[in-house]
Amino acid sequence: MLGDIARLEFGALPLGEIAQTLFDRETSLAALDAALAAVSVRTDGRIVADGEDLAVRLGTLRAAAGAFADLASHDEFAWVGGIDAALEPLARTLEQADRLRAAEGSLAIVPALIDSDTPAALLAAIVARREDWLAAWTVWQDAAANLHDSAALDTLHVGTSWHGLATGLAAMASDATGARLAADLQKYGRALDESGLATLGAVARDGMVPPDSLPDIYELLLIQRLLAEYFGSDGAELGRIGGLTLDAAREAFTRIDKELHALEARAIVAQRLGDLPPAGVGHGPKSQHSEMELIRHELELKRPRTPIRDVVHRAGGAMQALKPVWMMSPTSAAQYIRPDTLTFDLLVVDEASQMRPEFALSAVLRGAQFVVVGDANQLPPSDHFQTAADAAEEDEDSAGVSMDTESILDLANQKFRRKRRLKWHYRSQHESLIQFSNREFYENDLVVFPSPMGRDDDLLGVKCRYVGGAVYEASINQREAEAVIEEAFRLMRAYPQHSIGIAAMNAKQTELIQNEFDRLILEQPEIRRYVQEYAGGVDEFFIKNLENVQGDERDIILISTVYGPSKDGNVRQNFGLMNREVGWRRLNVLVTRAKLSTRLFTSLRPDDVKVTPTSSRGVRTLKAYLTYAHHGAGYDDASGGDPDSDFEVFVADALRDAGYDVVHQVGVEGFRIDLGIRHADYPAGFIAGIECDGASFHSGLTVRDRDRIRQAVLENMGWRIYRIWSTDWFANPDREMAKVLAWLERKRAAFAEEYAHRPQPEPGNPEADLGLDTSGPADTAASLPAASPVGAPPPSPPPPSDRTEPTGRPMRSLDHVDWYEVTKGHLYEIWVEGAFLGEVEVLSRATAAPRVYGTQLTIARSEYEGWVAASDERFKTKDIHAAVRELARRAQTAPAASVT
Repeated sequence: MLGDIARLEFGALPLGEIAQTLFDRETSLAALDAALAAVSVRTDGRIVADGEDLAVRLGTLRAAAGAFADLASHDEFAWVGGIDAALEPLARTLEQADRLRAAEGSLAIVPALIDSDTPAALLAAIVARREDWLAAWTVWQDAAANLHDSAALDTLHVGTSWHGLATGLAAMASDATGARLAADLQKYGRALDESGLATLGAVARDGMVPPDSLPDIYELLLIQRLLAEYFGSDGAELGRIGGLTLDAAREAFTRIDKELHALEARAIVAQRLGDLPPAGVGHGPKSQHSEMELIRHELELKRPRTPIRDVVHRAGGAMQALKPVWMMSPTSAAQYIRPDTLTFDLLVVDEASQMRPEFALSAVLRGAQFVVVGDANQLPPSDHFQTAADAAEEDEDSAGVSMDTESILDLANQKFRRKRRLKWHYRSQHESLIQFSNREFYENDLVVFPSPMGRDDDLLGVKCRYVGGAVYEASINQREAEAVIEEAFRLMRAYPQHSIGIAAMNAKQTELIQNEFDRLILEQPEIRRYVQEYAGGVDEFFIKNLENVQGDERDIILISTVYGPSKDGNVRQNFGLMNREVGWRRLNVLVTRAKLSTRLFTSLRPDDVKVTPTSSRGVRTLKAYLTYAHHGAGYDDASGGDPDSDFEVFVADALRDAGYDVVHQVGVEGFRIDLGIRHADYPAGFIAGIECDGASFHSGLTVRDRDRIRQAVLENMGWRIYRIWSTDWFANPDREMAKVLAWLERKRAAFAEEYAHRPQPEPGNPEADLGLDTSGPADTAASLPAASPVGAPPPSPPPPSDRTEPTGRPMRSLDHVDWYEVTKGHLYEIWVEGAFLGEVEVLSRATAAPRVYGTQLTIARSEYEGWVAASDERFKTKDIHAAVRELARRAQTAPAASVT
């Protein structure tokens, strides 16, 4: 019926108004009926809607209104309003009643009423608590909102029922660790929101991504932000900077960095010069004198009487002020410094692999800080104090070694948490000198800089000479010793500007070589002058055995392996220290002492060393090094690599089209030059290296490493480096290629002329060279011949005023005279206190080996020419050190106005 009322468009009216409306409509219909009759329309026609007469519907509606009035008169429906009341509240009430009927748990009121024996009383009790429940509900809503605001936690995440919610909240209240973590989470979440990473925080809290992916997502967002900042600020500026600006910035940084380095050293010295030594006591008995008074008293005596230990004890404060850096052996520290007297701010233990912990202890106790420096792959401590019974069991070539001895370095490696590994290898001027050790002992972890020179250079790399016909007996090898001595003599005459050291694998061979050299020093002035020239300095000529060569380095090292076939031609498999398990550490020391060249003299071929499953590592590495040296001292994978970028390939192709030979990624271990440039006019090696600001450029962790130190190391090895900036190349490749080719052409011409006029071996004059040279020392003006023309003069040097700073590799200073190798093995600049004085050129070099042993002594001689810039004077001499000193003397006696 109600549906019918709605269809008749009465659904929007209250029930009470429907009756009145129908009565009004009835009157209207009666008038309508009269009107219809007036126009002769039949009055018995029916008004039908949806197949039902209107009269029938009206009757039904009136019956419903009567039924409603009857029901409303009963008491239980007193809460019902009139028939004109809206129906929506009733619908909501019915829906709530349905929910209460379906509710479970503590809210199952209807089931509780149904199951109760006294439902009316229970309902009354529930109604009575209504206000309390409403108040509790209000409190709960406030608490839930506070929980959400303070911990960003929704109660639905805790429990879906009141019981589950109560259990979850109780567990949270007792979990102090969880509360702290929740507080941290909230703190970090706010930090993310403040940093613009609210989305990342929401994703993390909602578990939308795995936790282990969050670091990658953060890194991606960070890089995205940095790139946006960079391209919007510095990147835009760098994009406008060209190569000229970048080169100027690099040069300025290099200059300023050098100045800061020098200023820092001067500042340290100035600070120490301000330390005044304590005056001490200078009166009373001499035994009571102390500090500076004691030192002054001792200096006045011709023969000081106070023991050094007492002087250090009584004047230690003054000695530290005068000399703040002390270098002592552990034994000396224990002997001369009494306990609880002197302390030092810093103690540095060098060559720590050779020092026992008990020997270092006394020095450690005297330092506030302790730094241990050493190489665990080098010599362990030697046992020089083993008992006679123990020594009797050892072979004489391997006595004094204990493989179980722990060093202070071993102890430090176990106890120290802060360790630093020095990886850049500066010493070797040719990669073959360190390549073997880097692969065998250092797991290719060292950064090795490549040499621009090939393996054919007489002065660079590992050279192996097999001494055939030699015999090893009585722990010596006479023929091998003679070969070593003749080569040392040749090198002293051909390359007197370079230091030399000789090392043998056992003590008896060392003694044999030393005795022979002592004799030649008396007989040969050239050897005597050479030894005297280096005496007392850090590059002093030495002859040592394997056990005590650690810590030494020289330009050229000659090695005698000693061992070889016996008279019967058999090689005894006893190689002294190499047979020990730690023998490989001694071999590592032995073959890495040279800066320019290692000369290996051996009577062993690789197959003479038999390796078995029980062979020590020392024997295995000895065989490996013999194989390495005999086969050219190189590895097949060490010459070059694949291009680093398309940019590099494009540059290389353009250079090849110009007639140059280009090698990609020149280098060996850890460092490579992008492009090495060769040319047929200079077959001795590379004429230049080109870097394309690629991976090798970006691999530098600091600007100092990338733009100063690394560049200085390469230039010191003879490289000439040209850098192509990618920004310039992409902007105008034709212009940049023209600049590169012009620069390379200048280098090619200079190297080609150097190669054409390189010093040639002296042909020798047996009649003049027989016997001994008795001309005496060549470092005086009287012994120098007058200037004479030369066959191929060097290119005219620039005027002295144009020489603002030295160029080339610095050599060992001679009596405060500085000289630099401008052209390798050919031309040297001479400087004194920042002033350019002149040049020394090598006219001829005595590269032929002298015959010292035999019926005739034949010795070739080198020749040098000096040019004094102030007076344009030239002179010749047979001694390069004498030439340097004489040039400095003549330049300093020239008119002052001519010297710049």
